[in-house]
Amino acid sequence: MSTALHPISRSTISPFAVQVLREELGEDASAHRTLRADERCIRRANLILAMDAKLLTQVPAMGQTKSFLFTNFFGGAGSIDDPWDRGIQAYRECYQKVEPLISKGIDALVNHVAGTARAKPT
Repeated sequence: MSTALHPISRSTISPFAVQVLREELGEDASAHRTLRADERCIRRANLILAMDAKLLTQVPAMGQTKSFLFTNFFGGAGSIDDPWDRGIQAYRECYQKVEPLISKGIDALVNHVAGTARAKPT
């Protein structure tokens, strides 16, 4: 799920993101929607990954213990700039930074989410 900490002007995925995901993965992501990260959403989340360090500092206190910088969580370092409103090349560059981290760290992601789901009371 993708969320935004601040009010969003539109919930649909960027046409550039759709294009890059189609080029790279052969997937149609045009139906993807972004939600507002309200208090309920943050409380229910198992994991919150922020693309850049500035966003990480803006996660409300209730979500801080389950919040990580995206690159750090996957064994990388540094922030990844949000490509929003910067053109197709920015989305391609973002994908080139994100994809290897996820590919390398997918097991860590699955294990983390599965572990926190088991730890939560029903």
